[in-house]
Amino acid sequence: WTISSNLPIEQQLLFEPEREDDKAVSIKMDRVWMKSLASSYGRWLNNQLKDKQLTLTPIHSELWGRHFLQDLREYIAIQEAEL
Repeated sequence: WTISSNLPIEQQLLFEPEREDDKAVSIKMDRVWMKSLASSYGRWLNNQLKDKQLTLTPIHSELWGRHFLQDLREYIAIQEAEL
């Protein structure tokens, strides 16, 4: 279902990990997509928290991304083991 969406490919793979089309398979094999997704999540979270009048920097964004990446890798490993 994500193929027809306007989501970035990284988000498509997160929401539909069982995709097996050529584009998804080649991107999943590279695994760079997880770092890209984690980085964009870190930036998104930083922006959400700035609205709460916190003083945040790009370092915080990178920190959120690293923590998310660790959890994402575990999640993907579990998904792959179940398939």
